[in-house]
Amino acid sequence: MIDSDWGPAVVAHAAQDAAGSLKVLVVQKSLEAVAAVDVRVCVANFAAAAAEARWEPLTAPAGAGAKTGISFGGVTFDGSTDGLPRGVAKPQPVPRQSVGGKACYDLVVPPLSAGLLTL
Repeated sequence: MIDSDWGPAVVAHAAQDAAGSLKVLVVQKSLEAVAAVDVRVCVANFAAAAAEARWEPLTAPAGAGAKTGISFGGVTFDGSTDGLPRGVAKPQPVPRQSVGGKACYDLVVPPLSAGLLTL
């Protein structure tokens, strides 16, 4: 359930996978948002951070009511007859920047969408 009255309109959650990659889920959850937001994800250790991260957006053309046209990093289930995803994953490269000695990655997150940033 999306409740835009609770908490901030943009949230992020991070976890490290078994291979040591940091995965950051960024969600713009406001039902009222009409514009994309700029989000900066930073990690403390610039030297250890990936020179380039991968951004895989989760998007839908009609917002919360979409039943088709939903894609994650370029992959969709639209037209699938066997339950397997269709398409080719196309993560977007996000270059690392140094901001105050931290490694930062700048993202643009459309209204009512999400994405996974992998460092």
